[in-house]
Amino acid sequence: MLFIAGICQAANPQGTNFYVDANFAGSSRNGGSSNPWQSLNDNGAWNAINSALANGPVTVYFSARQPSSNSNEVTTIPLSISRINTSSNMLTLDGISQYNTNTSSPSWASNVTPAPCWQAGATTLTCDWYTASKFQIGATGTGVTIPMTSTSSASNCQGYVTIQGFKLVRSEGQIANLTYMHDLTVQYVEASAVKGGSYGPGVYVGPANSGPCNGSSGPDNVTVQYNYFHDTYEDCFYDGASTPDPPGYPSSEYQSEKLTCGTACPTGANHLIQYNTMESCADAGGVENVGINIKDGHSNMTVRGNTIRATKAGFSPNAIGPGINLESGGLYDGNYIEAPATVAIAPQIGWNNSVGRSSLTIQNSIIVNVNNGIGRNSGIEVFGPNSGATQLWQSIDLYNNSVYNAGENTGDSCISIDSGNPSGVATVQNNIVETCGGNGLSAASGTLAAHDYNNYYNTTSAPISYGGTASCSGITGSEPHSICANPQFVSTGTPYNATNFSLQSNSPALAAGMTISPPFPDFFDDTRSVPWDLGSIGQNTGGGPPQAPTGVTAVVN
Repeated sequence: MLFIAGICQAANPQGTNFYVDANFAGSSRNGGSSNPWQSLNDNGAWNAINSALANGPVTVYFSARQPSSNSNEVTTIPLSISRINTSSNMLTLDGISQYNTNTSSPSWASNVTPAPCWQAGATTLTCDWYTASKFQIGATGTGVTIPMTSTSSASNCQGYVTIQGFKLVRSEGQIANLTYMHDLTVQYVEASAVKGGSYGPGVYVGPANSGPCNGSSGPDNVTVQYNYFHDTYEDCFYDGASTPDPPGYPSSEYQSEKLTCGTACPTGANHLIQYNTMESCADAGGVENVGINIKDGHSNMTVRGNTIRATKAGFSPNAIGPGINLESGGLYDGNYIEAPATVAIAPQIGWNNSVGRSSLTIQNSIIVNVNNGIGRNSGIEVFGPNSGATQLWQSIDLYNNSVYNAGENTGDSCISIDSGNPSGVATVQNNIVETCGGNGLSAASGTLAAHDYNNYYNTTSAPISYGGTASCSGITGSEPHSICANPQFVSTGTPYNATNFSLQSNSPALAAGMTISPPFPDFFDDTRSVPWDLGSIGQNTGGGPPQAPTGVTAVVN
């Protein structure tokens, strides 16, 4: 059978298809459409897949639904990705596009073709890919231990894999452990955990604390998009670190892992995390409640269009953590963050790794209700160095962010640049902050390179404080073009959603900003009118989903 399949594969430049139906009980299971595998644990499955990859791309279709109903097809057998073929031919594992209409006499039909759907700040997902049936690993309510993993390791990084359209339910460990996989795309996946267990996080990519691939660099080119990660054990999403930190280099970890990258350790370039929804992180347990956790050593990182609502259903009472924790820079654009456990966006120190620390841009964020009362509750806080930290940010730009209701229970500022950061590290322009427990903008003396064209409203302390203070009556002496006025968002009532933080027609924040160069569109990807409006959503926005992004250098498979 394998020999015959090999001949067909070589003659098919479009690639080879294989099939999996967990309910198929036939004895001649060879992965063909008439004799699908029950799982990729069937004898010879990975041999056949790797052989076919030598000749072209391979797609493995997992039956998305039961033959007689729209309910998910469910298996309790975890999926371990065991690609050993090193070609650049793409392996696609597809749990949504096809289903078997007849278990005893297989015949395959289309289920749904997944397509991008962005619903920023939506309280209920209605995307076609989300509501469609999917191949499910782990029974609802019981789950399985690590539903999806791979055989990749720091010394054997696998690549060129696309995973789409699965539902994963975890009982212990990560929901998906996809560490040390390069040229990886994860899309249209729902991932969750049942309560309990002892470790996480939710979905885990990048390195796994054993340094980069082969001790030098990577895994590169990782895309995670259009997914729904929720009710996880600890963080919803984690992009891994060079080593457990602190302390990092030059500790014994480097010696035991035989790493040579020292204080410049590249742990993966071109990672693109976009248009995902993360909710109820740490609801299943654990001590860290982070929506998106980006660790050290990642260059050209792009995190855009994500919705993070960490407390939708609640979380472990001891869990803390920001909406987005970031130790690597790049572009953080158009993320909606509501009710995080601590700070909404937290640029952290980078212990001993300089890679990814040169520049950071945070723009078009919508940050709402940062008032958990645990730890710090700023909207955006650039943390200062902790004991032992050596790598600080070199440049941070905060443009056109909208922060509403932050720090009321803790007295924190809506935006804070902590002491210990380099002189002139931060530029803060075109932002709107409303209802702050402390200052609108608090910055340690000397840390601001430029700050103006901001709108401060209802700040408990002074609108701005940076080694001195400025009241609303004297703000023009510090920020000549800034204002202290009600920005007049469309609505600040519950339930929150992104569109409500656009501006009413008589808002003083309209046409009150400066044009940033190079220019960038607003939260909804609409071109900004000139003069620019303040905040994340421009005056002439259509309020619709963005077009496919352009100019992104991350590899999207």
